[in-house]
Order: sequence, then C-alpha cells, then structure tokens
Amino acid sequence: MTSKSGTCNKENKIAKTALFSYAESKEYFAYICKADFMPGSGDFEDEDAIANDKECDCFEIRLGNISSAKGCLASAGFAESMEQAVRKVESLDGFVKWL
Repeated sequence: MTSKSGTCNKENKIAKTALFSYAESKEYFAYICKADFMPGSGDFEDEDAIANDKECDCFEIRLGNISSAKGCLASAGFAESMEQAVRKVESLDGFVKWL
C-alpha cells in the first residue's frame, strides 16, 4: 500500500495517469494513486463515518506540478473506488485524455 505522506510516485502505486492542459499552453499530469488511508472531514458536526480518518483501500487524486516536471503539487481529493476517481478526474477543468 501507499504511504500517508501525500506523495504520488512509483513507490505508492500510480494506477492511472491523465494529461491536462492549462490555458491551452501548458501541459501537466494528474495521477490516480492507490492509497490505504482516507482523511475525514474533521468536522465535529459530521457523522463519525465522515468526520474521522479511516484506513481502507481507496484512491487519491494528485495533480502534477504545472511549473516543473517533478513531483505533485496538490491533492485533488480521495475516492472510494477507481470508477469514482476516474469520474472526478474527468470532471476537472483542463482534462485532455488518459495516457
């Protein structure tokens, strides 16, 4: 499984890669990475199942750094299934295609 560090690389199992375009002039990547930890909302008003972190098989969406070919810039959230993750990535602005 993956580490909880929030990084996305070959060590933590990139499951799928997408190409994105920014302002039709800069290309970058988004990655769906296998994860074993899903952070909760942390909001005390939410139900425990939503508020608390949980260890589970899930997927994290990571956005590549637009200014550098190295590393990921930010997390774009988590999904409980690959299908959910794919739909989330395809709904983001700038999606071009799957690689």
